[in-house]
Amino acid sequence: MDYENHAELLRACGPKLRDAGQWQTGLAQELGITDRSLRRFVAGAQPVPVGIWRTLLQILQRRQRELDDLAKAIEHAVGADRGV
Repeated sequence: MDYENHAELLRACGPKLRDAGQWQTGLAQELGITDRSLRRFVAGAQPVPVGIWRTLLQILQRRQRELDDLAKAIEHAVGADRGV
């Protein structure tokens, strides 16, 4: 996927990490910033600092590992039930 700007990329990430309707508050907390700062980044009114991108990447990578672990557990459970 190609994103035209950083605000668009941030808007794409947020709902994937948090409840789609309330993602800004939860993500701001996880990033260690205020809701207001995150809203400025999302609106494109202020550039997203490199440190925020790094933290967001760490969050995404951690979630990916957690999802991978869950997928493997499901595969194992289904395989065990099928005798695979």
